[in-house]
Amino acid sequence: MTGKSVVKKLLPNPDELRKYRQWQRGVFFSKADLIQSQKSKIKSQNYSLKVKSLQKVVKYHLNSEITHLEKLPRATLHDVFRVKTPGGNYIVRTRAEEIRAFEFYLDELAFKEMAKLGVRSCGVAAVDVSRTLVPFDYEILTEAAGSLIHDRVRIGRIRPEVFRGFGRVVAVIHNVKTRKYGPFDMEKLISGGIAEGIWLTWTDYLLVNLDEHVQTCLEAGILTDADAMTVREILPRILFSLPPVPPTLLHGDLANHNAFTDGKSITALVDWEDAVSGDPVYDIAYYGTGCFGHDDWLKEFIEGYVENAALPADFERRYAGYYIRIALAKAVGRLKHGKKGRGLPDSAKRIQEGVRALKSV
Repeated sequence: MTGKSVVKKLLPNPDELRKYRQWQRGVFFSKADLIQSQKSKIKSQNYSLKVKSLQKVVKYHLNSEITHLEKLPRATLHDVFRVKTPGGNYIVRTRAEEIRAFEFYLDELAFKEMAKLGVRSCGVAAVDVSRTLVPFDYEILTEAAGSLIHDRVRIGRIRPEVFRGFGRVVAVIHNVKTRKYGPFDMEKLISGGIAEGIWLTWTDYLLVNLDEHVQTCLEAGILTDADAMTVREILPRILFSLPPVPPTLLHGDLANHNAFTDGKSITALVDWEDAVSGDPVYDIAYYGTGCFGHDDWLKEFIEGYVENAALPADFERRYAGYYIRIALAKAVGRLKHGKKGRGLPDSAKRIQEGVRALKSV
């Protein structure tokens, strides 16, 4: 990669970072906990302005011209573009002008740590949240090799060893040690490279907005009164009973749509915007919620995982607690961002499965 980069040179206003940290303390999962006004702003982004600005951004950071520009299917919270230049292909991710995207630095953190561990992934050409070049935050990444596991599953071209390889890679990444728990303190990360959560305990983070998520699912009809009572009574008790574990870097949104493969091995694990500091079992449980109806995926994933890391003795108890917590948050996110009614039956079944597991541990 050539050209200049504003990474760690043009920093955001410290006051903005402190406000962002206050916002983080009210968030368990960003897709579930965005307030309505933020959601509206995300949907009303000025796409034409961004397209015009991309040439300027690419010229500044890569010292190159764009030969082809393609807007990719929209992510939940970002606009994503594929940019072709004479020097290679890149992915540019942007956020609405009104909303900050300090979480782009989490990609930089993760990809650097993965490189140290010898794990294949993307490169970071630039992260800029200074708003000095263009009026929005953005990051430029090298394009991942291969294709998404999700896409290969959809066309029936997937091998079991891909899921095992996925588990092996995640186990290696869980060797990255962090401090404290929950979402990362972006001021410390951006200014000093310190990967430290904003919560003193893991349970403090897991309980953020729990009651609100239960109530939202209850009102939407995807959680029964009896199951809501079970979650409110049993889940906090289980979470408080879990012995603390040293925190590690967690992806926070581990899923087939965030992992690339060449058909044999994992070539990249992307979209680290929901990364948190915490218990490695959380990532496994998160992936498990996405394997609903596909137990073989999770089985292969765990078999690969244990090749590189041991599971704790109380794995089942941790997994059950995290699974239902994640299932509730994902359901709320679907209610806020998904098409009306789409996926909600599966959300309800996933929650029911989580409640049954909660009762059994």
